[in-house]
Amino acid sequence: MEILYCPCLFNLSDKKLGHMHMPMCVQINKTLVVNPGAICGNRKQEATCAILTLPDLVFQLYSVETGLVVNINP
Repeated sequence: MEILYCPCLFNLSDKKLGHMHMPMCVQINKTLVVNPGAICGNRKQEATCAILTLPDLVFQLYSVETGLVVNINP
């Protein structure tokens, strides 16, 4: 599987993403698209960072302020 870090605009398999600083981890075909969010936060999200564990492809998002795990699924 290919891993793609996505901080900016691109079009992959008709999925359009932008420079949004929103944490995400999605699989599109055989590509894992990851974005840890923004280290300094933004108006809608807290400051986050992430760890991608290989080769298991486990994406874990953390709050920069608290160090606690952040759930990116609503």
